[in-house]
Amino acid sequence: MKSFGARFYTANCLGDSPVVAVADLLQNIYEASQRGELSPQLEDEGCRYEIRELQSLGAATSFKGVLAVVRDDAPHIRAADGAERQIDLKDEEGVLEKNYFLFFRQHNLLVWQVNGRASHVMRFERYLSMLSPNTIVFDDVIDRGSLARLQAGTVKRIQVRIALPKNAEAYDPDVWEGGAFDMMAGVGATTMQFELATRRRGRGLERTVKEAIHRLLNRKETRAVRVRMDGQREFIDLMADCITDQVQVQMFGLYPNPTSVFAELASAKDRQTPRLEAYFGIDDQVLD
Repeated sequence: MKSFGARFYTANCLGDSPVVAVADLLQNIYEASQRGELSPQLEDEGCRYEIRELQSLGAATSFKGVLAVVRDDAPHIRAADGAERQIDLKDEEGVLEKNYFLFFRQHNLLVWQVNGRASHVMRFERYLSMLSPNTIVFDDVIDRGSLARLQAGTVKRIQVRIALPKNAEAYDPDVWEGGAFDMMAGVGATTMQFELATRRRGRGLERTVKEAIHRLLNRKETRAVRVRMDGQREFIDLMADCITDQVQVQMFGLYPNPTSVFAELASAKDRQTPRLEAYFGIDDQVLD
């Protein structure tokens, strides 16, 4: 058995083009695979990414599959005595690292197997965006109430999306975010998205950023506030915690058993149903 993390995301489409649902993009890939066509490949930062083992279920209401990274550089094999030897690859062969996923058309829900040796969910965003007229983003499905985590940690990066206040007197021009409202008003913008970050080792953004975050969270114009804390790769939504789970997967030798991975991801979704229902606001209805 091997343990993996599971995360829950909801897909959103950005841009001015007509929205093409993620489920429809996946269905197109599935139908092409049934005709014997290979999955499209995304080339990004020296690696190739493709969807594999994709299945369309329940009249295209849900999908299960794999996002695979195809690496041209192979790891070494370590023998019991500590000696190393190479893995010999033939021309045009590569090494695969996989993230298993479930996707549900209802609520655009993605259940994602976390595998640090493979891909971050942002790669899946880029892959689908390559096939779509829209920019696809996966937002964390979250619980309410994460201010305690904010107060206890060090903020390294903050992303904010805000709308212009209808009343120009509704904000304090003497605080730093007031300048953002002034800039929006000066150029006729109705929304603004920005990111602040520091790369200083051992230090985060100044403590005044936490005060600003509290102000932003209390403003009705605030659309999103996300932070990345020191020592973490994932952004967290400051209005709530991300919903996560752990899965125990059966192995075939050195490799996860695909049937076990998909079953465990489905079980993780079942375990988190009350929190997912709370997020999507569907009360006592069951996600299917």
